[in-house]
Amino acid sequence: MSNIVRPLDLSRSRAGLRSMPKLRTKSFIVIGPDFEVCGSSSKLRRLCVDTLFLDLGKAFDKVPYQRLMEKLRKHGIGGKLLRTIGNWLSKRRQRVCVKGVKSTWEEVWSGVPHGSVLGPLLFLIYINDLEEEVVSKVFKFVGDTKLFRQVSDMVDAVGMEEDLDRLVEWADNDKWQMQFNVSKCKVMHVGKKNPRHPYYMSSNGPKSVEVEKDLDIMVTSDLKCSQQCEYAYSKANRVMGIIRRTITYKEPRIMLSLYKTLVRPHVEYCSCAWNPSYKKGNCWKRHSIDILK
Repeated sequence: MSNIVRPLDLSRSRAGLRSMPKLRTKSFIVIGPDFEVCGSSSKLRRLCVDTLFLDLGKAFDKVPYQRLMEKLRKHGIGGKLLRTIGNWLSKRRQRVCVKGVKSTWEEVWSGVPHGSVLGPLLFLIYINDLEEEVVSKVFKFVGDTKLFRQVSDMVDAVGMEEDLDRLVEWADNDKWQMQFNVSKCKVMHVGKKNPRHPYYMSSNGPKSVEVEKDLDIMVTSDLKCSQQCEYAYSKANRVMGIIRRTITYKEPRIMLSLYKTLVRPHVEYCSCAWNPSYKKGNCWKRHSIDILK
């Protein structure tokens, strides 16, 4: 697969399904959309930033074969490789089995296979041009797209709306046959003086939220990380409770190994994006001690 990825001109806004900077890089952007510009969270809180969390509905299942093949040709993929991909995608069938009862076989006319190595890469290629002509910053992870921009005045808000319209137009285009799931799309207004401009997608608009879970990190409009601290502690504590109830022989070496394998990942996941900015009451230190007791 690496031999296919290298020659392709794929958008750097895509995090996931390919070799790119780690997820914590994108988490920085989620918590502070202008992190690389402002340089500190205290300065960021004085800015006004609007972030749109967009979701492509049933993204993997909607990719049409012929249009995908067209995009593969435009990326320079042809010959035997293109024919192999076409044969792999076409003439697939599926059926449902519930409690031993099986449905009839049905042809699959669109979509890339879930759980495969090549399928996600093909989906990445298919939506690679999603953000063309978009001025605001865009980051994509699988079927989730983040659109964000610093909003200083109404002109910036209108520019954000125009970029959103471009994304919606691309998705609703009959040619590409993809649509955003508006019910799952949300907007977060960051900054005390944010004008909180409403945005619209077709006839409806994304719901305004103060807290959103993105890449399994709780992001809040005030950019404080107390909720993420509590969320990570809760997950780690539940796993630790299971270990305590199920492991009879609590030998220190075994318990330490289980902690490092099952509990610690929840504690440290993307911690560089949120842990340094929350020190009130030494919340995280206290929770870590409780888990280890």
